Amino acid sequence: MAYLTYLNRRDTAANWTAANPTLGSGELALETDTRKMKIGDGATAWVSLAYFVGGGAINLDDLGDVTLTAPSSGQWLKYNGSAWINATLPTTALDDLTDVVITSPATGAVLQYDGAQWIDAVLSTTLDGLSDVVITSPATGAVLYYDGAQWIDYVLTLTSTLDGLTDVVITTPATGAVLYYDGAQWIDYVLTFASDLDGLTDVTITTPTTNDLLRYNGSAWVNTAMAELLSLTQLSDVLLTTPAANDLLRYNGSAWVNTAMAELLSLTQLSDVLITSATAQDQLYYTGSGWANRATPFNLVFFWGLRPAASEELARVTAPYAFTIPSSATGSYGKAKTASTATKVFDLLKNGASFGSMTFTASATATFTVASSTSFAAGDVLSITAPAATDITLSDIALTLVGSRS
Repeated sequence: MAYLTYLNRRDTAANWTAANPTLGSGELALETDTRKMKIGDGATAWVSLAYFVGGGAINLDDLGDVTLTAPSSGQWLKYNGSAWINATLPTTALDDLTDVVITSPATGAVLQYDGAQWIDAVLSTTLDGLSDVVITSPATGAVLYYDGAQWIDYVLTLTSTLDGLTDVVITTPATGAVLYYDGAQWIDYVLTFASDLDGLTDVTITTPTTNDLLRYNGSAWVNTAMAELLSLTQLSDVLLTTPAANDLLRYNGSAWVNTAMAELLSLTQLSDVLITSATAQDQLYYTGSGWANRATPFNLVFFWGLRPAASEELARVTAPYAFTIPSSATGSYGKAKTASTATKVFDLLKNGASFGSMTFTASATATFTVASSTSFAAGDVLSITAPAATDITLSDIALTLVGSRS
């Protein structure tokens, strides 16, 4: 019996690409070196025609727009303009990328392309403030549209369906169909996939756990715990040295290093704070140009109406906590509504012993004498005694003794 042998059109991939013929509708053609096949549609040239993919589980390299060349561990898929190819990302830090230049990064900075490379920049806070944006008559629903030279505001008339888009052709949509770019337009296409990842020939799933990722190990895509990939120690611009609880990352000019929170959260690290010989109970106050420390005020206020009687104990105060009256009672004030006729001296006492005085010298304003700063402990008694002889005019005295917590 005689047999009829039918031979399909065949040639190497390079020759097919060079010739770039248009196969007839239903015509089969084979690449002899890659064993891949295409089926013509009578209109699409060879280069733009997708490879035929059979049913069942598929390998990445079987896809028409994927070309794998000796894949190695840690590689990714990258689009080169005509196909997805395996490639190794060069770096793990932004500043290590060849088209990125980081000069002086600041809070809120972004990466901006300057025509030659990506640089750090602080953007304008309004669209119209950008150099390549011109807003003329913005209207509700307007979008930004690039006219070849700049971005301008533009009101689009949008289609309500995919088939209404100029680069989309929907022919016979079916359940599960996807949009596939055939080199000239997006068309509807039904792919035949495995039912799960582990059904793919180049994927190996081994006891997956929550948050696992797929990573290429040189021969297959395998599941890997996220912790192995997303650790600070994996980054080239991070240097961790014996980290402790509550450490923070701080940039030291060349790398991010771990630093104790106490080193960063100290008042002495702030540029607008000046701490000078701080003591217990000090407080911060604003000087007009920065913050400085000072003792916490402790002021005693007294008033005596009419004229004090001779040697009268005018006031007696028990200290609720420690405080100090400075030498010369600096900052203290004594005023009388009616001035004294003669010189009158009021005695200031601590626990019954004199430590200073307040004097009216034929005046309505007092002066103070305190030889040295005098400290009171909690429970000590401060008292004030009138002169031994009553002045005939001095009356209605107001006194403020200025001290500080100690």
